[in-house]
Amino acid sequence: MSDKKTNEYGGLLKKNPKLGVLVLVLIGVGFLWYAFKTYNDLTLWEQEGGTRPMPRIFAFAYNIGGIWAVVSLMAVGGLFFFYQAYQAYNKLIKRQ
Repeated sequence: MSDKKTNEYGGLLKKNPKLGVLVLVLIGVGFLWYAFKTYNDLTLWEQEGGTRPMPRIFAFAYNIGGIWAVVSLMAVGGLFFFYQAYQAYNKLIKRQ
């Protein structure tokens, strides 16, 4: 077995785990931004009418709970990545 110190990240993130935390935060922000954008698009679509293409999972969530179901799905995804960043940051602090 090798005595190399490794972490859960690979490639570039193996050399700089702080970058991994930053990437997770940015993905979380991206999910929340997309939730906001989707909310605005769906609200406009409901006001104007017509048809709108959307991913199948969003269409399923929209049929069950409306706009808020779709937005909640995206927000939960964003919060999941924030939680992962928080856990990775705590591991990083404990390691130092």
